[in-house]
Amino acid sequence: MSTAVREAPTRAAQAIVLAAATLVVAGLLVGGTGVGLAVPNLNLRLTEPAPPEHRGRVLSGFVAAVFLGQFLSPLAAQPLIEVPGIADTFTSTGIVAFAGVLVASIAVRRSHRGKEIR
Repeated sequence: MSTAVREAPTRAAQAIVLAAATLVVAGLLVGGTGVGLAVPNLNLRLTEPAPPEHRGRVLSGFVAAVFLGQFLSPLAAQPLIEVPGIADTFTSTGIVAFAGVLVASIAVRRSHRGKEIR
């Protein structure tokens, strides 16, 4: 057997790993950009209406909520993943999150009716 024939599976595996790594890096770039845009905006939106003496408390609550969510999400998701599977868990979680955004946006619009939104 020639060297080229023996190395073909290795080259194919390397190409698959390279393609997967490229997709992972692209996903990390998109996710990192989203977090990089969201966190400063959330900080501004949370501290702007708060009185100066409460801004530290507001930001510490925000940071605590972020890290608590990162800690609790695997614990909450694991039972869901075991029953329907990971794909169905992510799909249903996305649908619930989208519904939550719709409900929150409707509530905000109703509460600001007739008021100027900055």
